[in-house]
Amino acid sequence: MIKAKCPGSCGELLQGLILGGEKLISYPINRYSVVTLMEKENRTFNYPKAYEMLERVFSYYGYGKKESYNLSLNISSKIPKAKGMASSTSDLAATALVSAKYLGRKISDYEIAKLCTDIEPTDSIVFSNITLFDHVNGNFIKKLGKLPDCKVLLLEGKNQINTLDFHKINRYKKLKKHESKLNEALMHIKKGIKNKDLNEIGKASIISALSN
Repeated sequence: MIKAKCPGSCGELLQGLILGGEKLISYPINRYSVVTLMEKENRTFNYPKAYEMLERVFSYYGYGKKESYNLSLNISSKIPKAKGMASSTSDLAATALVSAKYLGRKISDYEIAKLCTDIEPTDSIVFSNITLFDHVNGNFIKKLGKLPDCKVLLLEGKNQINTLDFHKINRYKKLKKHESKLNEALMHIKKGIKNKDLNEIGKASIISALSN
């Protein structure tokens, strides 16, 4: 039995058209998805995306998909579903990590990010540092550093969101309209991280929220 975990997020510090393309900066929090991998016959496919990730990791390291068929996954998560809190990304990233562990491989966060984006749009909680990330294609990754420690009050709404459906909406005109503001917000983020100044990070998040 092997376990791995990945944090969820309380949404994004920044999201929109930034540096010429859609990108985001997720804000990881201390709520986790824990994935357990066991050798077990007759597994149930109650986590279809996670099992797809398991097979992709096996293929990535040169193994046949059938070699993963005797493995079973269990996911225990404290992250609310369909709330924009990276629950799906967390499940997939933890699955990638536990699958690599099983194979005796050390997988990087860059590799995990690419594997995740091959399945669906992905939050940047897969990285160890605060990261500006092309969440749709996985082609742009810029690590920005560590945030200063703080406590977060999270108000959970009643509505739900389907990430895949959301990304089918053509939002380019709206995103383009706010591109300059979001590039300005990115400068606030960088300054806030460099100087450990939550006020600067707060400014960026407000700009991003109003732009979306």
